[in-house]
Amino acid sequence: MTTKYSVRKQFHRELTSWSLLAFALAALEGGVAGVLVNHFFSAVVDEFWLNQAVALVAGAPAIANLSSPFWARMEQGRNKVLMVSVLSILCSVSILFFVLSPTGRTGLFLAVLGSLVGRICWTGVLTVRSTLWRANYPRYIRAKITASLALPMSLIMALTGLAIGWISQHSLTGIRWFYLVLSILGISGAFIYRSLQIRGAENLAHDEINIKKSEGGFSWHTLITILRKDKAYRGYMRTMFIFGSGNLMFMAPLILILNHQLLIPQWQQVLITSSVPLAALPLTIKLWAKSLNKLHIIQYRAIHSWSFVLAIGIYTLASILNAPWLLWPASFTFGTAVAGAVLGWNLGHHDFTTAERASQYMAVHVTLTGVRGLIMPIIGVNLYHLLNNISVDYGRYMLILPLLLSFSGALAFVRMARKN
Repeated sequence: MTTKYSVRKQFHRELTSWSLLAFALAALEGGVAGVLVNHFFSAVVDEFWLNQAVALVAGAPAIANLSSPFWARMEQGRNKVLMVSVLSILCSVSILFFVLSPTGRTGLFLAVLGSLVGRICWTGVLTVRSTLWRANYPRYIRAKITASLALPMSLIMALTGLAIGWISQHSLTGIRWFYLVLSILGISGAFIYRSLQIRGAENLAHDEINIKKSEGGFSWHTLITILRKDKAYRGYMRTMFIFGSGNLMFMAPLILILNHQLLIPQWQQVLITSSVPLAALPLTIKLWAKSLNKLHIIQYRAIHSWSFVLAIGIYTLASILNAPWLLWPASFTFGTAVAGAVLGWNLGHHDFTTAERASQYMAVHVTLTGVRGLIMPIIGVNLYHLLNNISVDYGRYMLILPLLLSFSGALAFVRMARKN
């Protein structure tokens, strides 16, 4: 049985660890990495390839989810705390790829590689952490715990992103040293995480090993089997794919629109794409947590999804109307939407499965997110490139497509909630 003391003790260990890791994660945020790549390499590589690089680093958080089946298979029956710690160290070290790389095409390649490697390691952390949270925290407080951990992380990442934007605009040497400090802080958090304990660890490992022996561990075949057998989860994943495609498509072309169409200064681009949304997250995440504690994930998504539609809608108006002032309320609204998404992302799949299969269901979710994360940002920047080549003014209309996708997904969630 979980006591209040044990929950509190585990929570404070996690709080310290994730807060320190947040410093390194800020450098891997899609908005931050995308803006910096667009700034540092615009004069040394062709515009087409620069746009593809921006799409990859902006989409790296989602693209990396393609590695989830591998991590889900690796973690079964293993020491999960140690695995999270090692992956967090690798994630923190990966940000050095960006600042230690030379200028030119080689540097661009290393910057993209560092973003992808870091995010792949972080995907492993998320996949394993899902099982840890399921084991250590009861259902009725899980959303509250997640919100309480996300709050300081978001504030740290917002302020760190702001510092990255300002320093990078003024000093290349300064940003190199700053990234080194961020890496050290992240590594410190990873080592602190090793003191965490898992409730019922032996029974959990035993159950996972039995499943692995009988079913062969998680794989693409397991993913397909889960979707085929679990009709409810299949419907949830189908709607998430439509809805999430819009959310993942808009950020990379938005960075290009901010730079080329709206002529926003670089440090403000970081604020708009990363710092302001992250700063807005703590203001609403506990409200979303109260909602999720009371609702099934499908009912929750039927409400929460409209916050993304509103945010992308305001971004679209800012672009079409050439109204930079709209970017700030759009970014704040986007942050409130991300606050709810953090909870749904980490906890939603638990409404469909049991503890020993939690990591498998999480792996299904994040893998499908990786598929759309690989495709949608590339589609977004190339559609922007195509429209811009037809007419300089046409590129600003590109955000209409992700808006329509998110709107369609939100409507689908409403229909699902009514049926259920």
